[in-house]
Amino acid sequence: VYSHPGAGFSLMREMFVTAFARVLGARTVSQIHAPEVAGYLKHPLKNLLFRIAILPASGLAVLTPWWKRTLLSAGVRKSIFVIPNPLPLQWEETAKELRLKGINKNGPLVVLTLSRIVPGKGVDLVVESMPLLPENQILVIAGDGSQLAEIKQRVQELGIANRVRFVGWVSGDEKQCLLDESDIFCLPSSHDSFGMGFLEAMANGLPVVALDWGPISDVVADKRCGILIKEKKPLMLVDAIIRLQDVQLRQSMSVEAKKWVLEQFSSQVVGKNIREMVQSICG
Repeated sequence: VYSHPGAGFSLMREMFVTAFARVLGARTVSQIHAPEVAGYLKHPLKNLLFRIAILPASGLAVLTPWWKRTLLSAGVRKSIFVIPNPLPLQWEETAKELRLKGINKNGPLVVLTLSRIVPGKGVDLVVESMPLLPENQILVIAGDGSQLAEIKQRVQELGIANRVRFVGWVSGDEKQCLLDESDIFCLPSSHDSFGMGFLEAMANGLPVVALDWGPISDVVADKRCGILIKEKKPLMLVDAIIRLQDVQLRQSMSVEAKKWVLEQFSSQVVGKNIREMVQSICG
């Protein structure tokens, strides 16, 4: 039984599911993927409750090596396997098209932020960096969320409304057009258990600017597929984006990003990891 508990009530509910499966003689794996779990591990009581919740699991699956190290350092003593989220097949096909993104040297450099617009995602930090960037750089913000009104107000206060475009929640062809028209993907998030948006951007050949934090450092290969900043400071974000003004650097990272996601997150690679986990647990 392969269980995917979330946080809170979901975690406790799945404990009973896996316990019932174990009583019936099945082996069980719990895939830990909720970002809240990292917070649980730092709190003595929540840490204890979490470890009780995973007692019925024969083993744990986590999304990145950072998660494995975090669980082990918090005292979790179970077999832990790294099973990342796989690329959807459409993104996999896109990543296999190892062509350079078109570079419009005369047009503006387009920075794309595509995410839920909520605290912790870093959209506010991207906005704060815009007044410090050259006038020929524009920001496209795609998504919706509880912080959207606040972000729009801050854009007006900073006097950068002419350089920031809000396009709302996008999907399908509209999202693909945004990815095709953009030069850089920027999301300095500190609230992600993995970050599928990074995979989508890299599969489309976009260099990524993100925060060197937690699991993101495992998902985005620093200096190969993009630039990871060390702290959530506008000046650090500005420095990374300005470095990516270099056309050759962007093109190099574009190709490497596509290669990276296929090497690490293709369905074939993730399927192999799952097979090895099942063989290990089932003996």
